[in-house]
Amino acid sequence: MTTLLTAPSNTNFSQMQASLATVRTPVMPSVGIILTAPLETPSSSNSGRPTLGQIFPLGNLFGQTQMGQINGTFYDTPGTYTLTVPATVSAAIIRGWGPGGGGGGSTNSGYGGGGGSGGSYGEQTYALNPGSTLTITVGTGGTGGTGAANGTNGSGPSTVAGMASGAFSIPAGLGGVASNVGVNGAGGAAPAAPTLTSSANGHSVTGGAGQGGYSISTFGVGGAGGNAGQSSGGAATVGASGAKGVGPGAGGSGGGNQGTSVNGANGQNGAVIIEWVQ
Repeated sequence: MTTLLTAPSNTNFSQMQASLATVRTPVMPSVGIILTAPLETPSSSNSGRPTLGQIFPLGNLFGQTQMGQINGTFYDTPGTYTLTVPATVSAAIIRGWGPGGGGGGSTNSGYGGGGGSGGSYGEQTYALNPGSTLTITVGTGGTGGTGAANGTNGSGPSTVAGMASGAFSIPAGLGGVASNVGVNGAGGAAPAAPTLTSSANGHSVTGGAGQGGYSISTFGVGGAGGNAGQSSGGAATVGASGAKGVGPGAGGSGGGNQGTSVNGANGQNGAVIIEWVQ
């Protein structure tokens, strides 16, 4: 399990940046914990998974720091949201995934569509103005191609605006190409690198390119989707429609044709996590 990179609000910004700069392994603690499963055992006062955008304590999972309780809020449903910075918080770490691209379809027996590329990933410490409003936008995963259609690009980027200074923008993955007669579809190209305040005090991973479709004997194989940080792209498929990836920003795999028209898989939506200590 990856340790959360956070710092208390009474730690100055330069110290917080230095803390982040010492760790070079990116991404969230766990897709399964933060985004899909209950944070603690449900009880009469806790139904498990928090509401989208709700501020929730992470101390039960990761322990408390010596100076305060780790808190965070997450956004994993496409849309635009606002968050009021708590009065005692002056810095936070923001993590984000761009949405993944959709895989290409295939109507051509023995050939496969290309996988969509994964969205990029970035994390960065930011100074915040207590009481100010952050605007969070989460991108939508691309749609898998139906039959002879290409997969679409993810609708991104995932962004956060309203920090004291700096920008946070994480690009979306690109769609895979459908197979044509006698030609396998190409995978979606890798997206652009994230836009962060400073590469020296942040960390970013450009999304992985999608794999091109290919042939094995009479089987068409849909290319695997690209990864997004630690999120895994959809697996290559043999003679079947594409598979969705696991985790935010993962690219969908292409469809592999064995005589029946098949579809590419959708890319996964983006996500944003904001963490601080009070």
